[in-house]
Amino acid sequence: MKRKVRTLVLEEMADRIKMLDAEERETELREALDRILQREDISVTPIERRRFVAEMVSDTLGYGPLDPLLAEESITEVMCNAYDDIWVERDGRIERTDTKFIDDAQYRQVIDKIVSSVGRRVDESSPMVDARLPDGSRVNAIIPPLAINGSVLTIRKFAKDPFTAKDLINFGTWTMDLVTVMEAAVRGKLNVLVSGGTGTGKTTNLNVLSSF
Repeated sequence: MKRKVRTLVLEEMADRIKMLDAEERETELREALDRILQREDISVTPIERRRFVAEMVSDTLGYGPLDPLLAEESITEVMCNAYDDIWVERDGRIERTDTKFIDDAQYRQVIDKIVSSVGRRVDESSPMVDARLPDGSRVNAIIPPLAINGSVLTIRKFAKDPFTAKDLINFGTWTMDLVTVMEAAVRGKLNVLVSGGTGTGKTTNLNVLSSF
């Protein structure tokens, strides 16, 4: 039912939805939803109605079911292996979520929206995209035929307030001696190589180095 209602509402508003501001869009979505529920003789509770509106506003203004994950500060990475297989890195731990797209069509729509927002495209002729969102998040999207098991999307977020040398000392990652050595290396304009796998702290360490 959700898929049907969502499709009907977005089809009805397709021609004018982009011309509306956020407040007008939410009002129009709510009115369109009421018309379609009445026309299709679909009965929903007030809570379900509010949820429908919230989800459709998120679809049109944001990135659908990914919005709450991207807004959560403790989450540093969102990994979508399929429309119904979404994982996150939360406080350094990778865990599967209950978050799902309605179907693969909505999933691909969000991927296209994310990629197009930075002036890129992803299709069969260009099935892989690496890009950076305006907030600094790093995005990687891969679709068939390059992704043989279906589209894959990864969004790597970065903290709004980067860790400092003091933070790394408190975490036990750095020592005061290491801070002294690395600060001397930076101020002495020496070459410093920072390497490691995904999520190992390369950007965190570079942020600290750049603060010296």
